[in-house]
Amino acid sequence: MAANIYINTPTMFAFGLILFSILTLISIFRNYIRRWFLSFQFEGPPAIFILGNVQVAKRWQPEDLVQLLYDISEKYGATFRIWIGTELNIFTSDCKFIESVLNSNGLITKAHEYDYLRPWIHDGLLLSSGKKWHDRRKIITPAFHFKILEEYVRILNIQTNELVLSLQRSLDRDAFENKENVDLVEFIALCALDIICGMYRS
Repeated sequence: MAANIYINTPTMFAFGLILFSILTLISIFRNYIRRWFLSFQFEGPPAIFILGNVQVAKRWQPEDLVQLLYDISEKYGATFRIWIGTELNIFTSDCKFIESVLNSNGLITKAHEYDYLRPWIHDGLLLSSGKKWHDRRKIITPAFHFKILEEYVRILNIQTNELVLSLQRSLDRDAFENKENVDLVEFIALCALDIICGMYRS
């Protein structure tokens, strides 16, 4: 007589969980290896496998971030890569590179960092993707036609120059003296208001 084989439910569940975990890890590791080899197309600080640029991360203070990125770009060029753990990040100030990304109708899925904005601005044009993004882009595109924007270039130039002069006058008055951090919200808000009013008058 053939022996009966019994597999209890907890054993099957544990086996399924282990198998799922293994397959997930394989998928994650495969994607990571792919990004690792792609990263060699860009210059950047030396990275440690899996750990990324931990030596750079030690210097990452919020107030020093812009200066840090500027220092890295001075050393490695306008486009460079930084590994944050297993996540590959590409930074660029190359206008041609940025233009090719912004003109693409395929590169519209945002990174998970954008999820922090979702409770604030919801699933609008900035955060949406797929059909919703294309539909909303179709609605808003006429408002940003080159001929329309050309009418406002003069106003934008005048008011941004005025913003720079306002900041310079504040510096001359020692308004920023003995301040480690300067709140630019007031300056930017006034500049934005001047631009809006200038467009309305035109």
